[in-house]
Amino acid sequence: IFANWVGGASATAITPDIVGEARSPDGDELLYRELHHCNADGRLCEITYVDPDGETIGVKSLDYTLALPAPM
Repeated sequence: IFANWVGGASATAITPDIVGEARSPDGDELLYRELHHCNADGRLCEITYVDPDGETIGVKSLDYTLALPAPM
């Protein structure tokens, strides 16, 4: 499995800042997507994991308010 990162700064709160795709080793099958949303200063982020049909399969929150290299 590998991640293919595409994206950039979002124009709206609905558009993710970064979209990652996890694919099968041969690259043919999409396994899931990661939709990364961060606040304006990038210190509070939420990653939503969705299956190929767009259904949410998990959500992770990251808090970098104390240190950017390592979330709490």
